[in-house]
Amino acid sequence: MQLRTLCLGCSWLILNAGCGPIALEEAAGFDAGRNPFDAAAVLGQFNGEGGTQTARAPTVQITSPTSGAVSAPLTVRGSADDDKGIASVAVRVGPNQPLYATTSDNYRSWSVSSAIPNGDFTVTAVALDQDANPSAPARVQLSNPSNLPDDAAPTLKIESPPDGSSPLQPIALVRGIAGDDRGVVSISLTRNGVAMTEREVETDDFFAHWSRTVPLLPGEANLLVFTATDAGGRTTTAQITLQGRASTDRSPPTVALSVPADLAALNGPTVELRGTASDDIGIREVKARVGRLVGVDLVWSDYSPVTTTDGYANFTASLPAPSGPFQLEVRAIDLSGLAGAVTRNLVNAYLPEWSDEVLLPLRVHAAVTPPQLNLALDRTGIDEVFTEQIQRDIRLLELDTNALVTDAVNQIKTSCGVRWRENNADPRHDCSSTNYGKDRNPVIPWQRTPEYSMVRLLTMTPANVVVAGTSLEALEGVANGLNIGGGFQQILAETMGIPITQEIVSTANVVRALQEFWMQTHPNVLPGAKLPITLYDAMHELMPLSERFGPVGAHPGLLDPAFPPKSELLTPTFEMRLTATSNLQWMDGVDTTGTTGIASKDYLAIKVDKTGPTFDDVLEFDFNNPARFDVVGLVNAPRADMRMLLRENPAFVRTCTDNANACKANLPNAPRPGYVWANPRFQIESVVAGAANFQFQSRSGYSKTYNLLFIPAAIITVGANGNPAGWSTFETFGSLGSPPPPQYLWETISEVGQVALHRFSNMTLPEGQVNVAFSLTNINVGLTADGIRSAMRPALQDQRAKLSNQLLGDYQKNNGAIDFFYQLGADNKPYLNFVAASDPLPKPYAYATPGFFADPALTQKISTSDGTHERIPVVQDATFYMKDDTGAVIRVRSVVPADPTEIEVYVSRKVR
Repeated sequence: MQLRTLCLGCSWLILNAGCGPIALEEAAGFDAGRNPFDAAAVLGQFNGEGGTQTARAPTVQITSPTSGAVSAPLTVRGSADDDKGIASVAVRVGPNQPLYATTSDNYRSWSVSSAIPNGDFTVTAVALDQDANPSAPARVQLSNPSNLPDDAAPTLKIESPPDGSSPLQPIALVRGIAGDDRGVVSISLTRNGVAMTEREVETDDFFAHWSRTVPLLPGEANLLVFTATDAGGRTTTAQITLQGRASTDRSPPTVALSVPADLAALNGPTVELRGTASDDIGIREVKARVGRLVGVDLVWSDYSPVTTTDGYANFTASLPAPSGPFQLEVRAIDLSGLAGAVTRNLVNAYLPEWSDEVLLPLRVHAAVTPPQLNLALDRTGIDEVFTEQIQRDIRLLELDTNALVTDAVNQIKTSCGVRWRENNADPRHDCSSTNYGKDRNPVIPWQRTPEYSMVRLLTMTPANVVVAGTSLEALEGVANGLNIGGGFQQILAETMGIPITQEIVSTANVVRALQEFWMQTHPNVLPGAKLPITLYDAMHELMPLSERFGPVGAHPGLLDPAFPPKSELLTPTFEMRLTATSNLQWMDGVDTTGTTGIASKDYLAIKVDKTGPTFDDVLEFDFNNPARFDVVGLVNAPRADMRMLLRENPAFVRTCTDNANACKANLPNAPRPGYVWANPRFQIESVVAGAANFQFQSRSGYSKTYNLLFIPAAIITVGANGNPAGWSTFETFGSLGSPPPPQYLWETISEVGQVALHRFSNMTLPEGQVNVAFSLTNINVGLTADGIRSAMRPALQDQRAKLSNQLLGDYQKNNGAIDFFYQLGADNKPYLNFVAASDPLPKPYAYATPGFFADPALTQKISTSDGTHERIPVVQDATFYMKDDTGAVIRVRSVVPADPTEIEVYVSRKVR
C-alpha cells in the first residue's frame, strides 16, 4: 500500500493509490470556476503552521481595520513589500476561503471587500513574492455585534451525493448547507470514526453553503459524519454512507501529436501543434510547454492550455518557439489525475532580432538607521570573533620601552648587591641569590658566567674600575706608585667629571644605548625603540613577543625564543566593548547576462561613508569615543618576566689611536673601518661604546696638570686645546708610565669595559664567549590600565579600516555581477547608474563601451558622468541601449510610476 499526496484546489489530500507508480496531477475541484486560492504553503501560514521562509521573505501588513467592531460590507486594506516584487496578497475573513486582493501600485497598497460573520472573527493576510515565498501572516481580531439570541443548535444538511451511492471517482465531492440563529463557526468530518484533518471544509459564505472533497476507502463502505458547531458550542451532525469503488483507475490517458513531427526543422517565432487525446473515463485537461536548452539543461516555460471543441479528441495550440534546439512536451490528465505525455525534439532556425523581454522590478530601499555592530567580548568572545590572524594583525599599542629597559638595567645592576656604590676597589659582588650559572647544564659558579661579567661592567665606578691589561695600566701604576693626584682612581674621576663612586656610565645612557644600538637595529622594532603589542600578544600574556623579537636575519635577537616572556595584562573580568556602524547600502541592479544567459535581478553593496576623517570605511569605528569603545578588566600596573639576549663581537675591538686626524673623524655616524663603529650596532662592544659616547660626547674644555713635588708630572685633557669634545690626551714627564696615545674617552672606556668583561676573579673568558642571557622577573612594563586604554584608542583608530575589512570579510564577493543599478539622485529623481571600475564587483571590469545610448549601434550617447558613474535619468516608457561586459548589445525599456521608489525595466538582448 502506497500513500501519495494530491494537490486538490488549495489543500493537500492523502490518496490510497494502490500499487505501482502512478503520475498524479491537479484534480478538478468543485470550485474550479471560482478561481480558488492555490498555495498550500500559504494556507499553512493562515493556519499558523508556518511556511517556507527565505532570507528575504515578503512582508504584509493590515492597515485597516485594526481592531474592534465592524459592519458589512467589510473592506480590508493593507500594504506588502518584497525585494523581488509581490505576486499576490490573499485575505481570509473568518472561515471563508481566501480572497485575492486588488492593487494599482504593485501591492504597496491593496484592498479586499467581503461579507462578515456574526460575532468575533479573525482576518488574516498572507503575501506571496515572485518566487512563491510566503510572508508571515498578518492578523486582526474583529467582531460583528449581533442581537440574535443564539438559543438553538445549528442546522446541517448534506445535499449531494445521495446517501448509499457509489461515486465513480476515488475522491467524492460532498456538498451541503448549514445555518444557525447566530452563525456556524466550523464544520468537521470523520470517516468510519477517524477524524479527517488533511484539509478544511470549504465555504465562501460562512457555511451557509459548504463543500468537502473526501478520499474514499476502495471496496468498502465509507461512513462520513459531518459536525457543525456554532459560537455557543452547540453541535449538529449529518451523515451519509458512500461505497468506494473496488478498483482504481490505473490507465493514464493517451496523447498523440500529428504536428510537428519529431526532429522537425522550424523557421518561425512560434511552433504550431495538432494532436489527439483520449481516456476511458474522460480527459480533464491537455497542456503544452517548451524547453529551451541552456548549456546541458532544459529550462521549461510555463504550461499553456490547448484549444479543443470536442473534449480533446482533437486539439491545437500555438506556442512561442525559442531559437536553436528545444523540446516540446504535451501532457494530458484524466479525471483521476493520471497523466500521459508526448515529447518532440525540434530545431528552430528562426533568429529574432531581440530576445524575449525580461521584466525586473527595481526599487530604492527606504532610508533606515544604519545597522550597528555591538560587541561585548570577554577573552573567549574575542577568540570567537577574531581569528588568530586578525589578532596578530591588530596592533593594540606601541610600547615605549624606557621604563621596561630602565627597570631591566637597574635590576641587573643591583642583582649582586649594591656595595659597589662604596669607595672601595673591591665591588664585593654577591650573586649567590641569582640564577646565574644555575640555569646552565652542567651548573657553573656564578663568578664564571657572562651575566656576572655584565654586572661588573654596569657597576664599574672610578673607585672599583680595573684597568689591568689595558692601555691605562701603566698610568695607573705610576699614579698610585708615586701618589700623583691622589691616586689613579681620583684622577680618573676628575677626568670624567663624575664622583669617584658613581657609575662610569649612567643608567639613563645605558638605556639609551640599548634602545638605539641593540633594539633599534632589530627589524621588528618600531622607530623610537617602541615595541608593537598586538591583540594576540595581549591575549597570550606577551609570550608571542619572543617569537617576533627573537633572532631575525643577522640580528641575534632581543629575547630568547626558548624562554617566552610573560606578563598578565588582562584580568578574569576583562571585556572589550565595541560599537561600529555599517556604511554599506544595498542597491537593486540588473545582471544582463544572468547565470543562464537571461537577465536577472541582483544586488550591489556600496560604501556610503559620510563620516570623517576618512570617507572609505565599510564599518565606521570611533575608538576615541568611550561610548563606542572601551576596555575594562585591565591589570593596573602590569609586570613582566623575560630573558634578554646580548652578544659580543668574536674578536677584541681596538681603540682608534693610529692616526690622530683619522681617529678624530671616527664617530658613530662616520665609522672608520676596523674600529668599534664599523661593527654591528647590536653587539655588546657597540652598546658599551655608545653608552659612553652619550655620557661624554659633550665633555670638553678639561685640562689638568698633576705635580710631583711641585714638578709637573702629568697633563690630562678632554676636549681641550682645539680638540673635539671627548678627545683625551695623556702626557707624562719623560713619558713616564708609557701613557696611552690620544683617543676618544668613550673608546678608552670601551677598551676598559672589554677587558673587564673577560678578566676577573683570577680567570679569563675567551673573546666571543661573553654572550649574555639575563632572566629577569617582575620588570616594570611601563604601563598602567589607563595608559593601556589610552594607547589603544589611537592605535586602533589608525587601523579601523583593517579591522573593518577583517571583521566584515570581502563583501565584494557577495555582490552580484550586475551591469547597472537603480538609485535616487540628490534631486530625488530616479537614475540608472552604469557600474564603474571602482564599484566592488565580484568580476573583472571588462566594459569596452560603458554608458547608455539612444541607438542600438551605440553612436548616440545619452548618459552623463557624475564623476564616478555614467548615469541616465529614468522616465516613463524610455528605451535606451548599452553593451555589457560580454560584448552583447542590451535594450532596456523603463516604466516609472508616480512613486519612483520602485520602477520596472524590461531587458532584452540583441540576437541578430
